[in-house]
Amino acid sequence: MNIRRLIVGLAIVALLSTGMTAQAAINISGWEINLTNVTGQDLIGVYDNIDTIGFTGITHTTLFDLDDSFNDPAPGAGTAITDNDEILIDGLLRATEIVSAGTPAVVSGSGMEIFNFTWEMTFDFSVAALITDASNPLMPTFSHIEAGADSTGADGFLDVYIDNILVDGSQSNSDMTLGGNNFQDGTHVARFQILNGDGGGLNFSTLGGSDDATFELVWALEGVFWAAIGGENTDLSTLTIGDTPDPVLLAVTDSNFDMDPDNDGEINSGPPSTWNFADNGVNPPFEFFASEDGSLHLEVTPEPASLLIWGLLAMLAMGVCWWKKQ
Repeated sequence: MNIRRLIVGLAIVALLSTGMTAQAAINISGWEINLTNVTGQDLIGVYDNIDTIGFTGITHTTLFDLDDSFNDPAPGAGTAITDNDEILIDGLLRATEIVSAGTPAVVSGSGMEIFNFTWEMTFDFSVAALITDASNPLMPTFSHIEAGADSTGADGFLDVYIDNILVDGSQSNSDMTLGGNNFQDGTHVARFQILNGDGGGLNFSTLGGSDDATFELVWALEGVFWAAIGGENTDLSTLTIGDTPDPVLLAVTDSNFDMDPDNDGEINSGPPSTWNFADNGVNPPFEFFASEDGSLHLEVTPEPASLLIWGLLAMLAMGVCWWKKQ
């Protein structure tokens, strides 16, 4: 057996595997939500053939300074946004539509209740980002960073809830003045954590901005989310970090936010009447509330560690076959 050739092959596999990221993923089309398995809500039914879920909501953004261009590290005080400043973004979101094959399958009626006025899906999140380019102070860009790699206090999680709003009428309210209530009163059905990368930008000229983010599944309620993966109907709660053979479920968001939802030419004053986060200051452009809308879709990807292991096994098998031929 040519040991040198085998070692070189293993090294190539290792390099290729470690260079792969969670972005090398496959979009899941036609996934489903099984309401019957949402505990404590007395819901029945399955919504299937889902491609994406649309959402809207309220966010609060806080900029923290790390290079002493204003009062380090206090938010909302100073005169400049600079590279490497950190951002804390907290948010409350609610699903507004289920999209199947590019067509809204079930759309909200009044903008307050969704899914034929029987149940709703809501989200809360707390994530951090880093200013990557502040050369144009009116249009700084940012990139997301994982929880614990910053000083903002973000927990890095996106949590998902499903609630039967017929039982107590407790649908969420995303009105920028009166809203913020009933986003977290449903059954907790999933938790995702933020990944490094992606991001967006702030635009203080148009009082808007964009934000893309990728989260990986930490935990999900068994039997609620399903999809056909590899020809098998798969409970997506099994695609969590550390499982074997380590496929991981990703939630990928694409969103836009509006700092001036009432169109008065000024950054929104806020806060809404109910806000379930500690940060609620308003001092534009360092602290502000905004309305947000966008879409979320699911992807599945093997972790790099799994790719490496399977690659090593493949190379070993190749080496054994080659040795037998000698």
